[in-house]
Parts: sequence; C-alpha cells; structure tokens
Amino acid sequence: MTAKTKILLLIGLLFTSIILLVSGVGFNNFKTASTENKTVKLDNQAFLISKALEQKIERYFDVLNVMANDIEIDETGLLNINKTIQSLHIIANNLGVLDAYITTKDARSYTHQNDGLEAGFNAKEKKREWYIRAFNSEDKIITSPYVSSYGNKVTTFAVPIKRNEKVLGVLALNIGINQITGFIQELAPENNIFVSRQDGYLLAAKEAGLIGKNIYDERPSYKEFKNKSISNHDYYLEGVEYTVSGVVIDSLNWTVWSWSSWDDINEASSKNLQVSLWIALIFIITSLYLTYLIIMKVMYRPIGGEPAEIEAIVKRIAQGELNSVAPLTGRETGIYSAIHTMVDNLKDIIKNINTSTRQLNISSVQMSESASRVNNSSGTQIKELELTSTALNKMVATVSEVARNTLYTSTVVNEADEKTTKGIHIVNDMNASISTLVEGITNVQQVICTLEKQVENIGYIIELIIDVSEKTSLLASNSIIEAAEVEGRRQDSAVSTGEVKDLANKTKDISVEIRSMLDRLQNESKNAIELIQINLDNAKLTVIKSRDANNILEEIRRSISIIQDMNDQIATSTEQQAVVVGEVNQCITGINNIAKTAFDGARNNTKRATELLNIAAALNKSVEVFKL
Repeated sequence: MTAKTKILLLIGLLFTSIILLVSGVGFNNFKTASTENKTVKLDNQAFLISKALEQKIERYFDVLNVMANDIEIDETGLLNINKTIQSLHIIANNLGVLDAYITTKDARSYTHQNDGLEAGFNAKEKKREWYIRAFNSEDKIITSPYVSSYGNKVTTFAVPIKRNEKVLGVLALNIGINQITGFIQELAPENNIFVSRQDGYLLAAKEAGLIGKNIYDERPSYKEFKNKSISNHDYYLEGVEYTVSGVVIDSLNWTVWSWSSWDDINEASSKNLQVSLWIALIFIITSLYLTYLIIMKVMYRPIGGEPAEIEAIVKRIAQGELNSVAPLTGRETGIYSAIHTMVDNLKDIIKNINTSTRQLNISSVQMSESASRVNNSSGTQIKELELTSTALNKMVATVSEVARNTLYTSTVVNEADEKTTKGIHIVNDMNASISTLVEGITNVQQVICTLEKQVENIGYIIELIIDVSEKTSLLASNSIIEAAEVEGRRQDSAVSTGEVKDLANKTKDISVEIRSMLDRLQNESKNAIELIQINLDNAKLTVIKSRDANNILEEIRRSISIIQDMNDQIATSTEQQAVVVGEVNQCITGINNIAKTAFDGARNNTKRATELLNIAAALNKSVEVFKL
C-alpha cells in the first residue's frame, strides 16, 4: 500500500469518525429536540384544538341563548311562527348547521328546513334526549350522536327557552358528526385527532369507520387517562408505537386526543440524519480529493516519488550499492531527482578517490623508498661528519699547540737575539774571556737546536693539518654529492659543505705555505748550527780571531733575525689557520646539525610515508564498499 493511500485512508477514517461522531451527536440532539418538540406540539395541538372546539361549541350556545331570549313565545307555548322561522334561518346560515329548530312544550317542532312545522314528528314521543334534558332544566345540552329524521348522523346542541324560570320550549341545532371532523381537519390537517365523550363515544376521528365507536374499546390504554385533565402516554398498535396527549374540555366533558406514531416523529430526525450523512459523504469525498491534491503537491512532488521506494534507494546507497539506482528518466522531481544527481556525483567522486588513492599509493611507496635512501645516506653522512668533527677538534688542539710552541720559539729566539747582542758586546769589548764566548756560542747552538726540534714538530703538525684538510675536502666532496641526491631538499647542507671544502682548500694552501717556510727555517737553522759549530771550533782553536767571531756573531744575529721574522710569519699563519680551522669546525658543526635535521626529516618522511600508505589503504578500503 502506497503512502498516499495510507494517508488518504487515515484522513478518510479520521474525517468519517469525526463526521459520524458529530452526526451522531447532532442526530441524538436533533432527535431529542425533535421528540420534545413533537411531544410539545402534540400537547399544544390537543390543548389548542380543545380550546378551539370549546370556543366553537360555546359560540353555538351563545347564539342559541341569544336567540332563545329573543324568540316571541307566551306561557302557553304559542310562537310568532314567521319571526321564529326567520331567526332559525339566520342561525342555520350563520353557524352552518344541518338544521335549526324549536320544539314547544307540546313536543311540536318548527324547523328552518320546512319553514315551519315538521309534520308527524313528536319529540316527546320520539324521546329525544335533548327534549327530555331541556325540560329537566339543563342549560347546555349536547346529546349523544344519533341518526336524525333526515338520515344524518348528528349530535344536538340545545338550550331551554325559559320565561320566568319556566321552560316553555327548546331551541336546538343539529350538527353533523362529520362537521366536527371537518372542523378538526381544518385545525389539524394531518387529522391525527380523536374527540371522544366521557363515555368513550368517538365524535371525531381520522378514520370515518371509528366515529360512533367507543375509544376505550379501540384504544384500551386511553381509558386509564380519561379522568385526567392533561395526560401523555405511549402505546402499541399492530406493532407500531404511538404517543398521545389528552386534554379534557371540562365544559363539554369531552376529551381531545392528539396522537402520532414514533415513526412519524422520528422521520424528521431520520431524514435529517440521511441529509447529514449525504452531506458528510460529499464532504469526505471532496476532502479526500483535496487532500490527494495537497499530498501530491506538498509531499510527493518535493519528494519525487514513493517515500518507501526512496527510503529503499537511500538504504542501498548507504550500503554502497550505487549501481542499483535506476537511471534518470527526466520525469523525476524533488528529493528523488536530487538523489539521482547525488549518486552520479558520488560515483564521480568515488572514481576520483580510487584514482587518487592509487596514485597516492604509488607516491607513498616512492616517497618511502626515497626517504629510506636519504635516511641511510644521512646516517652515513652523520658518521663521517662526526669523524671530521673529531679530526678538526684534534687539529684545533694541534694548531693551538703549534701556536704555543711558536710563542715559545719566539721567546727563545728573542732570548737568543739578546744573547747574541750580548755576544756582540762581548766580542766588541774583547775583554771578556773566550770561555764566555764559547759558552754563549754553545747556548746559541743549543737554542738553535731546540728551535730546529720545534720546527720539526711544527712540520709534523703542518703535515697533520694538510692530511686533515685533504680528508675534509674529500668529505665535503662526498657531502656535496649526497646533498645533490636528496633532490634539492638539502640545498643548505650542500652550500655549507661547499664552504667547508673551500675552507679546507684554503687551510691546505696556508699549511703548504707554512710548510715551505718551516723548510726554509729548518735549512737556515741547520746552516746556523753548522756555522756556529764551525765558528765554535774556530773559536776554540783560535781565540785570537775575534774579528771573525764578531762577523760570525753578526751573521748569527742576522740568522736569528731571519728566524724571528719567519717565526712571526709562522705565528701569524698559525693564528690564521686557527681562525680558519675554527670556522671549518663551526661549518662542520652546522653541517652535522643540518645532517641530523636531514636525518630526522628523512626518518619523519619515512614515518609519514608509512602513514600515507596506511591512509591510502584505509581510504581504499572505505571506498571499496561502493559498487560502481
């Protein structure tokens, strides 16, 4: 069952329930009101008809009493016949009765139909009720119905004609029973009225066959209420339920019964219910049609289809079955159309994700391999840089030692210079003993020997510096090559390594120059030693050659000056070399830090590459559920 059918059924049931409830309550209220209204109507009808009938009868009696007083009659019963007949015609015409007549004390009757005496009729002999009762001094006489001498079923209204309290005659009217029924029909067109005497004799009825019968025999339930001035009761007749209201006319001793069947009473309610149900049916059909239009416009058009079908499609989409959605036909609207568009877009996105995932997989593998290579290269580079840094630290220590030795050599040379100056003074004075000269020359020889040893030590250090510089240059070359392999990510390291190589080359050049100076100093020292040795020998052989000794001392002084100059140059070069070595050490330290950073970056790249592989795998797994 579709959603719109369910909604229409629910709304239809709701409307039907509400309308049935309202109709039921309305029918019950209407029926109650109609019943009460009908009952009241019966009561009012019985009351009004009784009053109307009473007034009509009273009018008859008023006319009879007036005419009875106006009739000319003497105590013997003689009448003014002509005038009396005229009066009877007036009464008959005005009241519309069958006959108007006067009966005298001798029982003779004068009627308007005969325009005089009715021959052969004697009321006393006929024992007419009205005659007997009139002469018994009753003022208002209504007889039981009977068949008149003219063959009509009548009842007689009569009053006595009195003079001086004596009854001289009777003035009477014959009223046909059908006239009473006609009068009742004028008052109640439905003619649902019974008029009965106290004894039950029916004076008026809807069915002519009931007139003259006893109502208590025909309707036994009425007998219980005959003495009640106002009464209401229900009864059944031939399976039909009736209700009746009774009103007693006390002046006439008649009872007016107004009756109706409950079917007639409820007919209006039933018709009202039928009309209400037809209106309700039309309203329900119209409401359902309008509801259908509203559902189609407000719900189905925005949704675009059956909610259950759309729910099933969305569930299949949620399970990844993108290939289960039927292609667009062009008639889709609302959410259903949007779902189709979403599925198409989702298919494109999943395809792009799959393509990107494969590319990410490949790139992650390549990145992981490259990171591994960089990681290994960075590890090797760090180890080599640590060795270089250690060697440079040793070289710094050695250069410092050379500087200290050079300083010491300078001090010794200065002392030698001072002692040579003193020797010159001694030679110049020539007063000093030759032993002092020999001792001074010996000390100079020892100093020069010591200087030669220090120069040899400096040469050893210079060789060590050259060796370190060559290793630094080689290491810098390797670093440049490895930095080039990192594909641009180690540019700073390559630049620093280039600077280290330049500094190493500069250190090597300075060390070569220092080595050359030391070689020359060493040669000069050897020459000075050999010269001092020769001069010493000569001094020992011949002391007298003072002048030669002075020359020798001058030459020694010059040699010491040369040594002093070389020593100063060595000190300057050593200081420069120390500065260069310090800078190289700082560069190596920077390269080492960069290499460590590169190593950490490579390790992080490896980790990230692994994470990317995991993400790519997870992403690939997450989109595998979608079936394109």
